[in-house]
Amino acid sequence: APFHDGSFLIASRARCPVVPVSFNNTEALFERHLPFLRPAHVVVEFGKPISMDSLDREQKRHVGEYFRNIVLEMVLKNQKLV
Repeated sequence: APFHDGSFLIASRARCPVVPVSFNNTEALFERHLPFLRPAHVVVEFGKPISMDSLDREQKRHVGEYFRNIVLEMVLKNQKLV
């Protein structure tokens, strides 16, 4: 799903960094076994904090897409670990 640009407005105004986070294999933990939780190997990766001030003009215009691409890259990289 797309990331909404407005979601990053608070971080921009507060001048605090945004930390991209990805989760892999969460469906094995919960979604496949509703309403029960099952043990599963889940991979969580925290990316490097990114300051909104460090983004160039084009990245700021499409900040949601920029961060979505970062998270998607992390998810695809971690699929082999599951």
